[in-house]
Amino acid sequence: MNETFENQCQQILDFRRAHGGRAPCQSRSDPNEHQLGQMKSKLKMRCQKAVGVKPSQIKLTPEQSSHLDWCLSDEAMQAADCRAPSDHSEPGTHVNNDENPSSPNKRLRVDATSPNGVAVTLCLRGLNIQWPFSQLILLGVKTEEVREYALGHRSICPSGEEVWIVETRGPHVNAKTNAMCDGLPLGPRPCRTQIVGTVRFSDETSYSSTEAFRVASERHRIALGSKFDWDGSGSRFGWQVARVRALVGPVPVESTGMTGFGPRSFTVGFTQAAACDDVGMGVGSVASGIKCTPAPNAADTQATSSASSDQRCPPPKAKGDNSPLLTALASEDRHSTLPYYEIQDRGWCGKHAINNFLGGDFVTQDACRQACTQVVAALSEATGGDTEDSSQHLHPESGWLSIDVMNLLGAGQLGIHVEANSISLEDFMLQGSVAAFLNWNNQHWTVLIGSSRHGPWTHINSIFEGMASFHGRVHTLEQAKVHEIVSDIREHYGSCSLHRIVRATSAGEQFLAAAGRRAMLPPEDEVPPDLPESTTAAPRASDAADSGVFLEVSLVTVNVDGMGEDYTRSSSERITSILEEVLRKSPSFILMQEVTIEMYAVIKRILVGWQVYRKHEQAEKYFNVTAVHTTMTAGSKCTSFAFPTSRNGRHTLTVRNEYFVVTNVHAESLSSIADRDERSRQLLHMSRLHENDADRPHFICGDFNARPGEDQCLWSEGWRDAWPSPRIEDWTWQKHGCKARYDRVFMHSSSTATARCLHRDRLTGVWGSMTDHVALHAVVRMVPFATIPSQINIGLRDPAAGEAGPMEKASATSSSVGDRQNQLTNIPNKSHNLFGLRPKVQVVAIGSDVGTEATRFHELVSRCQEDPTQRPDMAVEMLKPWPDIPLSCGFRILQPGVQGARRRATPADKLAQQQRYAKACAWAAECGLSEDEMRSKLEDVPSNKAQRGFNGVRHALRHEDQCSSWEHARRLCVTEAIDRAAGDAGRRLGGESMAKQAVQEVLELMSSEGTRLSRLMLTPQSWRGDNALKLPADSHKTSAGIMPVPGFFEMWLRGKAAALMGPRAEELWQASIRQESSSCSKGLSQRTTGQSEREHATDFVPSRFSLDDATCAESKATTVARSSTAHTHSQHENPVAAAWHSVAWTVACSEVSSRYGENPRIELAVHEGKTCPGVYSMHDLYVYLFCGLELNSEPEQWRNVVTALHDAVHEKLPKSTQCIVCTGSRLWHDKRWKNTDWNFDAVRLLWTAVVSTIDEHGVGWSAWRSMDAPTTQQPLPPTLQMENIPRDQLQELPGGIFKWGRYKTEPGAMRWSE
Repeated sequence: MNETFENQCQQILDFRRAHGGRAPCQSRSDPNEHQLGQMKSKLKMRCQKAVGVKPSQIKLTPEQSSHLDWCLSDEAMQAADCRAPSDHSEPGTHVNNDENPSSPNKRLRVDATSPNGVAVTLCLRGLNIQWPFSQLILLGVKTEEVREYALGHRSICPSGEEVWIVETRGPHVNAKTNAMCDGLPLGPRPCRTQIVGTVRFSDETSYSSTEAFRVASERHRIALGSKFDWDGSGSRFGWQVARVRALVGPVPVESTGMTGFGPRSFTVGFTQAAACDDVGMGVGSVASGIKCTPAPNAADTQATSSASSDQRCPPPKAKGDNSPLLTALASEDRHSTLPYYEIQDRGWCGKHAINNFLGGDFVTQDACRQACTQVVAALSEATGGDTEDSSQHLHPESGWLSIDVMNLLGAGQLGIHVEANSISLEDFMLQGSVAAFLNWNNQHWTVLIGSSRHGPWTHINSIFEGMASFHGRVHTLEQAKVHEIVSDIREHYGSCSLHRIVRATSAGEQFLAAAGRRAMLPPEDEVPPDLPESTTAAPRASDAADSGVFLEVSLVTVNVDGMGEDYTRSSSERITSILEEVLRKSPSFILMQEVTIEMYAVIKRILVGWQVYRKHEQAEKYFNVTAVHTTMTAGSKCTSFAFPTSRNGRHTLTVRNEYFVVTNVHAESLSSIADRDERSRQLLHMSRLHENDADRPHFICGDFNARPGEDQCLWSEGWRDAWPSPRIEDWTWQKHGCKARYDRVFMHSSSTATARCLHRDRLTGVWGSMTDHVALHAVVRMVPFATIPSQINIGLRDPAAGEAGPMEKASATSSSVGDRQNQLTNIPNKSHNLFGLRPKVQVVAIGSDVGTEATRFHELVSRCQEDPTQRPDMAVEMLKPWPDIPLSCGFRILQPGVQGARRRATPADKLAQQQRYAKACAWAAECGLSEDEMRSKLEDVPSNKAQRGFNGVRHALRHEDQCSSWEHARRLCVTEAIDRAAGDAGRRLGGESMAKQAVQEVLELMSSEGTRLSRLMLTPQSWRGDNALKLPADSHKTSAGIMPVPGFFEMWLRGKAAALMGPRAEELWQASIRQESSSCSKGLSQRTTGQSEREHATDFVPSRFSLDDATCAESKATTVARSSTAHTHSQHENPVAAAWHSVAWTVACSEVSSRYGENPRIELAVHEGKTCPGVYSMHDLYVYLFCGLELNSEPEQWRNVVTALHDAVHEKLPKSTQCIVCTGSRLWHDKRWKNTDWNFDAVRLLWTAVVSTIDEHGVGWSAWRSMDAPTTQQPLPPTLQMENIPRDQLQELPGGIFKWGRYKTEPGAMRWSE
């Protein structure tokens, strides 16, 4: 057993002896006992599992566990020291520290109960925070302080400044009355005002609705319906907590103002947890060398060094015992343990700086070389093949490392991250407990560590030989000394930048390639199924695939809250009711979280015939369970993965079969800083699960516990939420008046198939009496990609190119879209595909409509930005009678004021007011609002001038200063007009469902900078110009107004339209975006687009084409031959519309191929002695008709084919007047021009006539012929084959009958031939 563990046990035993055998507990009244109680709880937890990777956090050995149990037993009270009898210690070898108070171990125990050991004097402002909210901030669960004014208002609490937490008594003795604090260890309500810690706020959030305020309840912890709950009146701002430090004990305050007080000085001591408690650097994330504790005497120094050594891995050691510097350090204090110090070894300053910061030999030269190789390879790939210079990341002489290499080392192995942006020395010293690497003009790295804003500071340079201030290891209490060091570095090396060191959000595997990431992670454990006593045989995988079972999967996920106690029924009764509710949906997979042993027994008893999986080696009392229906069990295997640093035993269960992968997950809960960081690591891990099974679609279902924005890593990796646009009422967890959407179903397509959600619903029947969660039900489908050749020549199609696969239709609710998409195509001899008869998807109509809707929306927003008062005067007949003009917003003023005097309105005044109101009505009508609707907005203007420009106005339309009443009403009208226009666009394109999604989209675009930023990051740079989306550089900020909204909305609208057109269209559109983005993207994290992501399209894209009586035309009226994948568009052309036009053409060709396949084909006869290719598939004919109209390579041959096709159509028409081609277009022949006899309208009608003829007559039309080879006749069985019979074996009977063996002929059937 190590010395640190024995000292901790001795401290616990000493406390028991001093308090009559009582073990220490976590008590706020006694800081010393509180510290020992935390130590005891941590040791007992380590008996079961590790709580971290440091030596002081690993799992205790059996010997240590038994020793701790002995120290807590009654037997230990009679022993002389903390050694258990099993230690077999020799008499006299241990000193009784109780009898020798001057021993080092006794001093160690005293220092351990005073965590910081340093009393500092700080002069800070004070901020009043009522109990119990002050305690919730100290605990780390309240991360947002809500106020009626903005951060920095009247300098009450400036952003980024540390202030005292002045705890006041609060209005109620019961903490639960106003705060959400169930089960949290709150300190007692204070008897008087006191200081309990310090806090720093970094940013603010302005709430625009009560719904958003309710969603954020986990952050601000205000109880629903309490005194501090918001009813929507006035303004509410959420101040984001960046850093909290708790005092060892409260400091009384004599007086305070309404909000706090100005700068006051107090001498305080901080708890150990506050030493490194920052938004970027949590407890335990930095080596103990950062916390420099002064030693008043030798014993204190030795105790402090011993205490800090327990937090390092490995323990501190010194390299180079004979170095002059180490000898000098030892001579300064012979009783102290030397801190780790790594001196310069040739040219490896980057490695030395990292190791000196961490306090151990963590990074090797080989690790630096490997990290540099990975960075260079990744950057070379991201820049399109240009080889990155490795010397820019690992200098061959100085050993200087780039920040990219340091971050790959730090995040991948050490848990640290170096910020790329530099920080000034003044800001560094103000932030207090921070550390930074100093970059000496890209030539050398050193470390600067600060314990607080008042010092001490330590500068560590691996080069110690020299007399300059920056050589060696310098420890100082003076700010001037730190400024001198940095100034000397800049004087000698030209520049010196500070880069703050923060804690990495994950283990760093997200920076590595898939293979390297899997190598870093612990292996997944195989989980065998728990089979019930009677199981039915599962069907073979091939049989299931043939029958289509594996194309659609029904998933249900639910958190059953097995440990919940707020229920009237037992856990067994609750899980029985949950399963009854779930099984009504006939699911294929049931994924459950927080299942207990009692519930598990019920699950196995009810789900007979299912394969049930769970992780058996689980320290917690609850676990995940995945149940798989017998129809899905063929070839299934299950593995589990335990998150290495989870404090609650969170893990995943993954079931894989031949066709798809399903993962059951339960992520870290709660909202403290530690829990949030752990959940972030878990979500990052989940975001790359698809890389393990790239050939199969992947589904992740379960309780993600994700707060808004935390799932962005999943979206950036291509995962899609089954609820793409969730609403407030789509909550999945509700308790004590708080709602949240914690449960999710995420989908990821594979390289061979697209994952689509066909149906989704919330099973609210399980919530309340059964669990505190809502069950989610989703029906998903795997759709194979349509096989489209990468190159199609005009003419005959290569038979080896393969048959185009099926395209999946998107769901739509409106009747127009339903009529457009849900009509089945009755085609004789249809293409043989997996789905059989498939619905038509009117891809060209959708592709054309989305451009029209985007243009309409752009024009409306442009009109909304106009000032109607600047319009020309209206005609007199358009003016409204003056008495009918409303008084609101100053449209009708009875007594205008002139130079401070009031007078009655003159006729000229009335005419001017009439003109002003008429202009406003005309503008509103052009924006889609009636006069009554505009007048209602005039009446909604607040009477309080301070609220004008803010109240009810979205962020993108808010006025920085006070605005007029008319300007406020105009902005309300703009909001209504944009919402209505977006809803109309979505409704016309995809029905009511898309209309609601469109309104929600513009709401977020006009209210959230985060939404704008995420949309901007997904938009290629070349598409943001004035000839395309018109997105300025600051379009991600709401201060840019509504000008960027049409561009963002157009991208959203085209994405939705692609989904309506089918999975292939969606993939092609996303590939176009990725390909356009990759052409200008650079950086380590950028993954380049592979060839597999490039769209497949024809070489030539016609400017106009038609299908299903709909026409898609280019936005620019020019016809140029270009490749659809090259994106070589004119600078005057709209690149977004051009890329969309190319996608629409490719999908239209795929749609034709999916409808008709390769057989039958059109066979044309020779027309008037003119030869032409005679056999075409419908796909080839479609391409040939519309491309040949614009290509002039072989005009005569193209005209012969078109004419022959026209003649073939006339075969089924009684009269020529019934031909839509002849009657619907003007056809003439002029020998002076090549193609004037067939224009676009004629070709469009000819294609429609061909389709109508096939639909009506099928193979009865002579031109529509099957190309199948004639089948050869199968030979008859030997008993039925013809044989030659010798004549002497025939016997002739009377009546012309012949007999052979037992066979006889009919009379006269045979006769002898001569």
